Amino acid sequence: MAVSDALDFPPELCSKPSALIGLCGLDIQSNPLHKNIWDVFRTSHERFSVNFKLFSTSHCFPPVKPKRSTYDWYIPKGLLKRNWMKKHLLEIPSVIALMFDLDWDDANVEQLKLDCVSQLQSLRASLGSHATKIVVILLQKTAPLPDDTKASERAKSLCATCDIEPHQLYLLPHGDHLQGYISRLESVLCDLAQSYYHEEIKLIKQHKDQLNKTNQQYLFVRHQFKLGFLSELKQDNHNAKKYYDKAYTFIKETRLSESNIVEVKLIAGFITYKLCYLMFKLNEPRDAIRNFKLHIEFYKDKKGSKELYFEHLNWLSKQYSAFGDIFNEAVKDGLTAVQTQHPGFYFELAAQNAIERKKYCLELCKDVTTYPQSDPLMGLNSLEFYGQRPWRPGKLSAEPINTALELEGITALKYRENLVNHSTIIIHLLGKAICQFKTYKCPRMRLQLVVQMADEYFSSKEYGQALTLFSHILWDYKEEKWWLLQSKLLTRALSCACVAANVQDYIHFSLEALGPLAKFDTERKLKIFNNLMAVLNLKCPEPEPEVPSQIIPEAQKSWEASRKSNPITIEMSSKSCIEVKARFLKPIFTVDEDITVEIYVRSHCPDFIEFSNMSVFINKSNGVAEYSVSSDKLNLKFEPERVKNSLYNFKCDSAADIGKMIQINSVLLTLGFFKEREAKLKFNIANGTTESCAEKTTDEFQYFRWLTLSDPTFDKIENLTNAKIVASESKVKVQVKHNSPALLSEWYPIEFHITNDEDVSVSDSVLEVKYHQSGPEDLTIEQSTQLCLDVKNCVPLSFVNVTLGEIPQKETKVIVVYLRGHRIEERNLITKLSYNLMKDGIAPTKSFVETLVKVPIIQPFEVSAEILSMKFEKIEKCFSRNPFILNVTIRILSPWPINIHESSIKPCNYVKFCDQDVTSHLAGAVLNQGEGGTDMFPLTIDESSDKPLALGIYTVKWSRTSSKEITSSSVTMPTVRCDPTVLGVEMNLPAHGWVRKPMELEYNLFNYSNNLLQLDLLMESSDAFMFAGQKQVLIRMLPGSNKKLKYNLYPLFPGLVALPRLVFRSMADEFAEQLNTMIDRNLLSHVYIMPQEKIGTEELTSTE
Repeated sequence: MAVSDALDFPPELCSKPSALIGLCGLDIQSNPLHKNIWDVFRTSHERFSVNFKLFSTSHCFPPVKPKRSTYDWYIPKGLLKRNWMKKHLLEIPSVIALMFDLDWDDANVEQLKLDCVSQLQSLRASLGSHATKIVVILLQKTAPLPDDTKASERAKSLCATCDIEPHQLYLLPHGDHLQGYISRLESVLCDLAQSYYHEEIKLIKQHKDQLNKTNQQYLFVRHQFKLGFLSELKQDNHNAKKYYDKAYTFIKETRLSESNIVEVKLIAGFITYKLCYLMFKLNEPRDAIRNFKLHIEFYKDKKGSKELYFEHLNWLSKQYSAFGDIFNEAVKDGLTAVQTQHPGFYFELAAQNAIERKKYCLELCKDVTTYPQSDPLMGLNSLEFYGQRPWRPGKLSAEPINTALELEGITALKYRENLVNHSTIIIHLLGKAICQFKTYKCPRMRLQLVVQMADEYFSSKEYGQALTLFSHILWDYKEEKWWLLQSKLLTRALSCACVAANVQDYIHFSLEALGPLAKFDTERKLKIFNNLMAVLNLKCPEPEPEVPSQIIPEAQKSWEASRKSNPITIEMSSKSCIEVKARFLKPIFTVDEDITVEIYVRSHCPDFIEFSNMSVFINKSNGVAEYSVSSDKLNLKFEPERVKNSLYNFKCDSAADIGKMIQINSVLLTLGFFKEREAKLKFNIANGTTESCAEKTTDEFQYFRWLTLSDPTFDKIENLTNAKIVASESKVKVQVKHNSPALLSEWYPIEFHITNDEDVSVSDSVLEVKYHQSGPEDLTIEQSTQLCLDVKNCVPLSFVNVTLGEIPQKETKVIVVYLRGHRIEERNLITKLSYNLMKDGIAPTKSFVETLVKVPIIQPFEVSAEILSMKFEKIEKCFSRNPFILNVTIRILSPWPINIHESSIKPCNYVKFCDQDVTSHLAGAVLNQGEGGTDMFPLTIDESSDKPLALGIYTVKWSRTSSKEITSSSVTMPTVRCDPTVLGVEMNLPAHGWVRKPMELEYNLFNYSNNLLQLDLLMESSDAFMFAGQKQVLIRMLPGSNKKLKYNLYPLFPGLVALPRLVFRSMADEFAEQLNTMIDRNLLSHVYIMPQEKIGTEELTSTE
């Protein structure tokens, strides 16, 4: 055990106090039932704050301390014994349960009773005079019935034999519902445990009146601490807090001296830990924080021996760290912390005290090199009381001190303190603090702690870890423009990189240190520059000022071993020693001209610097292209604080870039002339990282910004990082001819006349025609647009490509593209002609010609339909099996004449034609704009419906008079309501009659209903006719039957004469209205009667 651990908080103090309940009699190794029971008990901490532990019946428990009858002459030798908390947490159970397999119906029940008694006696002997409560639990297969008198008698007999009370015997059936039985049993055991701790508290309270504060002040503290601890075991947190509060009050009253100050502070820290823990549990965080601050305030000046001041700092560090831990646990349990008060502050204070401890250790212990031969620290792990010295255990403050032994003890403590790894402790505490400040969004405080951690890694010679941290935090301070802090960190980072022989980081930090904003004098910058050049020339750099002299030889060996390394790429920032700007000379370039990039470089190095290569990276449509120039072709040597510009010319080598933007991605400067030590400095132009510090200044500080006096124009150079590639002016013309507007659904021809007016032939010419989508709302229009090249062998596409090949000079090619639109919207077609043009032996240049074609689409004609009765009267509904006429009208909207080739209707399945031969009335008609035509179709519907029924689809095949391509257009006919028909009536009558010549009239009646139909038929009289037949008759018609009525009519005068009216009266009133409606709709009401023939004169004379 290290000396530093003597001031740690013991695990039994920091663990959650749980009542200890013992179980014995379970053989978990060989008995599966016992193993299952133990597993259920072991997981009970989720429901109860208890600790179940297995004991054997012969377990050796700690001996019982003899009871004192009086405390008159007793003088305590310490505050708190080291084994007391551990004893009550892990060794002395509050309740112990003897588990025994015993069924009342077992054949060997008597023998089993004797075995149970034997084990119980052995257990009592092991416990001795401990006040632990004993219970017996019988493991049985089934639960006894409530009225089982036999089981009750045997239970009483067992209690008498075992000498236990009936309430100490319990049954545990291990059949079904084992979990529930054990849960109830656990509740009983917990109640017994609380009763045990309550009795222990009463015993301690009985000693209160026997104590005096003159010689027994320690006992006041000890007893109150024990009362608080036992109350915690009893789960009585409120009383526990009260007892701990009294204990702290008593310990503050204790007289302090050199011999007891460590012990008193240690126990005061224990009590404060318990108090703060309970206050957080009781949701009193403000009281916990205030109590801890008062505790620190009271004891921070109780330093003890000056020679052991590091010990006091260690104690303070432990106090802050422990409080931070319980504060953090409270936050995890739901407590809300804020930025100004959270656990991170206490971990940070713990780290600061640990740093001070290290400092005083180096100061006070530097002369101690040997450990005393008498070993004054022997027995440190076996001390009886917390916080005492092993060379004077149990010595009271009134006793004289052995000066020689005391000096040896102090020397031993100093020697041991030299062996402590302080850096590990400090780094651990700083890490916990950093996590908290990161959680509560305190970035600057976190950065400060990271710097301290990096310094600690550096001092502990872990240079790799320190270098990693410096690499991260340097850029944070740079972003916030803390130039002085950044310069200090750069010095330490350079030292780390130098010792670790990290080539990349050393070069990177050197370049940053040479920047204009680094706070180094000229001499220091010149030394850094010379070291940088030495590293690039495969040499060792001069040691940095902060590098310890004893590790310089080892560092030089590391640099020698790192001669062979891979090329290094460094992302340069805007405030480094090299500043770069790049721009295009103009925003637009044609595809056949040189693209020029101008690059400006300014060096802030204290001496001339030369690069071996310069490259510029351009973002293109097919990726990133690199264009480089070596130092052989271009002078890449730069003078301090002077600006040098360079021009790069390159060709556009990809036709895919035409019409698109190109962008300057980055500029790469290669530093060093050895492949083993090349440093590639990358300046990201596209991301804007090359802006000078003046450009980063906000508008309100423009008049106070930093400028380089040697060349202020560099800051005014604007980066033009984007340029557009456009095609060169083309002499190939594309002329579009078409006769708009286009008609809906027709294949509309568009002619493209391509004429080559270039001085030479063009090759590889391709014409692409596609729909031009101007926005996402045009997507549905694009889907309703089709293109093709051949209507007869057509595969409709959304675009077409026509390969034209070579077009000779002054020649014209004609391409016809057919367009069909299925929606009435204007179509925008984009035509793109691409070709290769070769002039004067130069490589072929890809050229493009784009044309936008707008094609409006209109509706060719308008179709309307209506339902007519057989008398050509408009009706709103029809009847099943009753004929009606579908009247379809076409009205021409097209400005071009329309030729109707055919018209037809495809009826639905339930719709039938009344006639077998149905022909189109409009076939062959040519209609102009504003004209119209009509089709009529006699139809009948077989079945009625409650919902409107669709009649079918009307199709017209048409074309323009100037075109032979026939287009088919279909229109859905309107719906009609169809009611069921009860009675069907047909009339048979000649087309006309003659005056005074009889004519026959016949009515056919059909009963379409499923019921017997009774009709009262009446033929009304007429002045124009005499008739013979039944004038009034009662008709009964069976379902599905028919009936014929015949009348002979004798016309009396000519003309359009009204027929005698047939009136039906149904015996059922609901049919009467329908019958008369059908008669009025379907039966003729008039007939033409021709006059009598006149007899000639000659015939009349001969007759006379």
